Amino acid sequence: MNEERLMQQFGSISRCAIKKLRRVLAKSHACTQEFEKSQRTVDKIKARAKLRQLRRVLAEEQTDLLSSTMASLTSEPCSLCMYVFPKINLTTKVSYKSIADLRASWTATNGSAENIDAGGDEAGGGDTTNDNGESKEQTAIGMTHARMTHLYDEAPVCVFCSQLVLNFSTYRPSSAERRAQDVKQKRTVLKSIKAREATERRNLERCDPLDYNSYELNSDNDDSEEEEVVELKPDGRPQIVRRRRRQTVRAPVPLGVVSKRLHYETLRSDSLNKLTLDEWQKIIR
Repeated sequence: MNEERLMQQFGSISRCAIKKLRRVLAKSHACTQEFEKSQRTVDKIKARAKLRQLRRVLAEEQTDLLSSTMASLTSEPCSLCMYVFPKINLTTKVSYKSIADLRASWTATNGSAENIDAGGDEAGGGDTTNDNGESKEQTAIGMTHARMTHLYDEAPVCVFCSQLVLNFSTYRPSSAERRAQDVKQKRTVLKSIKAREATERRNLERCDPLDYNSYELNSDNDDSEEEEVVELKPDGRPQIVRRRRRQTVRAPVPLGVVSKRLHYETLRSDSLNKLTLDEWQKIIR
């Protein structure tokens, strides 16, 4: 619409007002176009964000699905510790026989340790045999579970377990080493038994209220010049012998007199009914 036509329709509007109105209309049209452009941009951004959110949700679901389906292909448990590792980290391959031998050595070690702890019993030798039998049975069961036909197949182990499996001397000793280990184990068991017996003997001596020598019936601090001693006859029967007191420099233990007298009375009461006439005459003299 030109200025003449505007002036014809709006005769009261001057030419300057028409120009000003045209500039205002042009500016409003430009603002309207800019607003529409901005609105289209905002709509595109919202649509892109919505698609990105949907893609993220689908990606998470697909990642879980992919990891669950590919875990069996990319991961594998260690044959010794049974922890699951990526296959790329299981670089060491050993035979399953090595793992079975290592577990058998652990079983035998645990059995020997339990046997040493129970070494103070009287039937220590029998317990050793039983423990060895049990360890062998456990080893046989483990070998059965390992499927004997597949013992020499390759089995992957992790870096930590490879340090144990590759040290063959610890669980696959030679015949000489095995004999030395058996001798050492028996020596350790006997040593523990002797130590336990010595400890019990010392405890009994510590709790014994008698004097230093339990076979002496008199104490050193009484006024008698003779002492009575229990001796064994050739046939194994005890007898009481009177002899001159020996001069000793040791200090008497407290309660030695009372304890030895009680011990003497006990022996005397036990032997009264078994004495013969000749023995009675010897005692009465």
